[in-house]
Amino acid sequence: QYVIQVPQVQIVEYKGQQIIMDIFEALSADPERLLPIHTKELWQSATSDSGKMRVIADYISAMTDGHAQKLHRQLFS
Repeated sequence: QYVIQVPQVQIVEYKGQQIIMDIFEALSADPERLLPIHTKELWQSATSDSGKMRVIADYISAMTDGHAQKLHRQLFS
């Protein structure tokens, strides 16, 4: 009920969600090459697949919007 339903806002929201999903897919597909060193070490020390995915999710969730947009451009442009 409190979510803004204006189409322009929803389009921006959708783009942000797509960026996050694209980054997650790329990082989880090739974490050894794409994760920064510290995050890769955390990923390597995780003892389960869900733990490894959590490391990637935590890394992405700590990104600013600008950093996520820059990384997305680097990966997909």
